[in-house]
Amino acid sequence: MKDKFKDFLISQGYKEYTPSGNKSTVYAYTVCIERIIEWENMTWESLKNNISATVSKYDIGGEKEEMGKKSHNSYISALKAFEKFVNLS
Repeated sequence: MKDKFKDFLISQGYKEYTPSGNKSTVYAYTVCIERIIEWENMTWESLKNNISATVSKYDIGGEKEEMGKKSHNSYISALKAFEKFVNLS
């Protein structure tokens, strides 16, 4: 599922690399999702099945809002991108 998520991000116009060749959004969002899976003791599949509740938890007003804001909101943004991926799959 990780590879399909990466492919989805690329198809949505997210960049794999910066102009200088560094890893970019696709890599960052994948890492964010992997960390959330670890923090929540989930798998990619269980996150897929619980994506709405997990987004709510990390979004504004959620119990883990501060973690969602980390890295310039990368964590909540990654979750929302994953939610879109799940809904379009």
